[in-house]
Amino acid sequence: MELAHNEGYVLASYAITLVAMIVIIGWVMLDSRGRQRELKRLEETGIRRRSARPAAAAEAATKKTLDV
Repeated sequence: MELAHNEGYVLASYAITLVAMIVIIGWVMLDSRGRQRELKRLEETGIRRRSARPAAAAEAATKKTLDV
C-alpha cells in the first residue's frame, strides 16, 4: 500500500495526536493523584466534606438559610 505524496503530513498528524493524548492522560493521572493526596490530608486534619454531614445537621443548615 502506498500512502501517496502527502504521507509525511498524515504521519506527522498521527504522531502529534499520539503525543498530545499521552500528555493529557499523564496530566489527568498526576492531577488525580494530587487531589487524592489533598483530600486524604484534609480528612486527616478533621475537615470533612459537606456531603458527609449527618442528615440532621444538613437539614438544620438548610432551614437556617431559608429563614433569612
